[in-house]
Amino acid sequence: MSNTEELIQDLTYLDPLGKSDHIYLTFTVDVVPEISKTSQIKYKMDKGDYEKMRNLFGAINWETELDGKSMEQARIYFHDVYTQVTNECIPKCQVRPTRWRRPLWMTSAAVKLKQNTGHGKNTNAPEVMKIMRSMLEREMLHKI
Repeated sequence: MSNTEELIQDLTYLDPLGKSDHIYLTFTVDVVPEISKTSQIKYKMDKGDYEKMRNLFGAINWETELDGKSMEQARIYFHDVYTQVTNECIPKCQVRPTRWRRPLWMTSAAVKLKQNTGHGKNTNAPEVMKIMRSMLEREMLHKI
């Protein structure tokens, strides 16, 4: 279950239940989710210069570059070349971690509508949902 002893605590052996010859173990697993506070770099794959990538990969004589290398050495070489070409041809952006990401269907107009029908205001939930559904349908038709 774990490769580190520090995660398992309060390990207790209990007697078998009934006529079973299997003992019971109870324990506590100390798991704390790791929350990233730093921003993350992601590639903007839709903005890549794929023609340039094709030219850079095509300029490499793969037979001579990989000749005499083991499978692992060839994999490492390819990975290094791929990373270098990707960094050169595909732009990057920083993505900051967020606590909540709104769903794709939640457009800015839907957010405004939701805010205008919030706490303490006259709300008619079925009517709001009907309006939001029609807004979503209009958005989807414009994207087709």
